[in-house]
Formats: sequence, C-alpha cells, structure tokens
Amino acid sequence: LAALRPVPPPAGGGSGGDEALAAGTRVAHEGSDGVRRLGVVAQVHADAGGGPPYYTVALEGAEGSLSERSTERGRLSSLSAGWPPFAEVVRAILGRVALTRLDHAAGGVWEVPLLDPGSAEAEGGEGPPPLPTQATGEALRYALDCLRAEAVALLPGEPPETAVGSRLAVMLRASDAAGGVPGVGAGARELMALLGRSLFAHHGDRELLAAAASSLHTLVTGAVDAASKAQVAEAAALGALPRRVAEAEEPLKNVALSSSFASDSTQRLLCEALAAGAKALPRARATALLRSVVGMLPSLD
Repeated sequence: LAALRPVPPPAGGGSGGDEALAAGTRVAHEGSDGVRRLGVVAQVHADAGGGPPYYTVALEGAEGSLSERSTERGRLSSLSAGWPPFAEVVRAILGRVALTRLDHAAGGVWEVPLLDPGSAEAEGGEGPPPLPTQATGEALRYALDCLRAEAVALLPGEPPETAVGSRLAVMLRASDAAGGVPGVGAGARELMALLGRSLFAHHGDRELLAAAASSLHTLVTGAVDAASKAQVAEAAALGALPRRVAEAEEPLKNVALSSSFASDSTQRLLCEALAAGAKALPRARATALLRSVVGMLPSLD
C-alpha cells in the first residue's frame, strides 16, 4: 500500500487550469448552480473552429449511477493524480480484513448490515486471502487519503481535514436517508465498518488502534468544523457523523480506558472525538458526555 501512494499526498483539489485533459481523467465538475460532482472524462472533442477542446464527462449521480454531459474546461478540475475511487478501495479493504464483525451494541452504529451481494463470501465461495491485522492500519489510512483526494476536489475552499470530514458526513446522511440502498453514499458505511472493527476488534494491535483513533478524530472534528460554518439545513446533514460517534459512547470509552492497548495519545484522540460528537446531541446529554470524557482524562486540555 505504501508503494501505491502518490507523492505528495492529496492536499489540494488537483488541477483547475487551462491545460487539456485526457480521456479517463478523474474530475470534479461545477454546475451552473455551483454544486460540484465527481466524474470521469469520457471523451475529448476537438473544436471545429480551432478553439480549445470540449469534453463529455460521466458524472456520478445520487444513487451511484452515471450521467453524461458536455462541458467546457473551465467547469472541470482534475483530482490529485494517482488516487483510485474511494468507494472501490474501502469496499475491497473491508472484504479482506481479518477483524471480527461487530455484533455487540456498537454494531448497529458502525457495522454494515449485509455483505455485498456480489462478494465471494456472500455467494459461499472463497474470497481473496485476508489482510493481516498488522497491515490494516495502513490500509485504513490509504482509504482515508482516497476519500480526502475526492473531498478536496469537491470542496476546494476548505482545509483538507474539514473537507474530508464534511464529505463523509454528507455521504452518511444520504445513505441513512435512502435506508442503506447500495450506491447511495457509496463507501461511507463501509468506512464506518472498517473504523468500527479497527477500534473494537483490533486484537491488541496498538498501531491499528492508533490509526483508527487518528482517522476517527480527523473525520469527526472535520465534520464539526464544517457544520460550524454551514447554514442550519446543511449543519443537520453534517451531524450524521458526530451523532454516530456519540451513540457509540460506552464502547469508545471502554477502548479509551484500555491502557494496556491504548497509548496516551490514542486515549486523547478518542476523548476529543467523543467531545466533538457531543455537539450533535441535545444539550443535557451533551453536557453529561463532556463531563464524563473530562473525568476520564483529567489532563485533557
């Protein structure tokens, strides 16, 4: 996975200049309403009058479908090169991790309800060999960076960490509203399941637990930061991720207090993630959660 990483990691939205784009380039398209959508350049067309080329792009729809439209270069920004589609990556990783599926109280918040109907396991066949637990932390970071590459292209004015948290929160809200229909918010539930298994079924792997805590902290604080700048309706959508964190309060506290597995920095990240999640709760419950978090780590700033 380390060898697959483009250098540098995604920190911006790719190219929005005037240079021509090749067929197959992943892009973000800005519509006349200002809304950005991910897509792929399907065809490049030469202008008969000798002007700049124009493009046919296949854009992602609300339910994972693709729709084609013709557009000009000025409405397209290319994604950071070398990063594959997030949804495909996280689905492939989740299908291979050697971590227990969650059946306890946190499972309903973090776990995907069903296997992908097309997966080898669902069909009763043998899937690819499992990913070693020791490699799962790097796989999780790689999936998060794939999501970040897409998020910064869709939200170019936001800091990368805010963009990635906002993107996941919006995807979760869309998936929840559709009842988990495949294709809606593709990859969001799978990432939550991967995070959940890494946090609650890490089998004592301190590096994996640290990677999961850091990823969760990045995502939930980014979503909260985006919500603080948004209009009321948008802020409600961005609350889907912090709410999931808050609903897993007790399991996350148990992990944070497992000093034999969680380092001081991991404990702090989990407590800060819980404190951020409290912002999606009613005031009384949020206050109780914050007090309990502070009590867990008296040195928490």
